[in-house]
Amino acid sequence: MPDADLLKHALDFGSFGLIAWLFFHTYTRLIPRLEDRLDAIIARFEETLERQHADCNESLARQQQKFDEILTKTRDAHERDWSRIADALPKINGLGN
Repeated sequence: MPDADLLKHALDFGSFGLIAWLFFHTYTRLIPRLEDRLDAIIARFEETLERQHADCNESLARQQQKFDEILTKTRDAHERDWSRIADALPKINGLGN
């Protein structure tokens, strides 16, 4: 039965070769490709995040500008009203013309 032993050794060697090839393929080709894909995904995520931050900052700047305009108008109206009240007080108290 030396042929059976030879066949058994050939199958064992072939199986070992297949497993060795799978390891080699996995670690030398598949993992670098997965790393490249992950790098691309991270780069897209960072670009999206930067764009969203820029959009958010622009929106905040527009809202701040609107708030400042409203605050200025309100302050001006308040000062006008107090000026009118101050002008009207002497007339109300009978001291004015």
